[in-house]
Amino acid sequence: MKYDNEHPLSPEDPLYHEATALGMSLVAIRKACDKPNPSFYAIGSPEWLAATDDFARDILRVLGVDIGPSEAFEDA
Repeated sequence: MKYDNEHPLSPEDPLYHEATALGMSLVAIRKACDKPNPSFYAIGSPEWLAATDDFARDILRVLGVDIGPSEAFEDA
């Protein structure tokens, strides 16, 4: 499997479809749980940063990565 720096996953790659399905599933689950998704906010806003951090943490949890407590927005 060959990857380049500009486009590491192409739509022809099965992993691309798995990653897309994971992201779409997580968006649906977060919506059902009344958790905000990053797309709800303007890019770069404090709300977007918080939602992006939480979204990334959810992805890591789904993948079984032990991430520990969040420290990103302690001062918020």
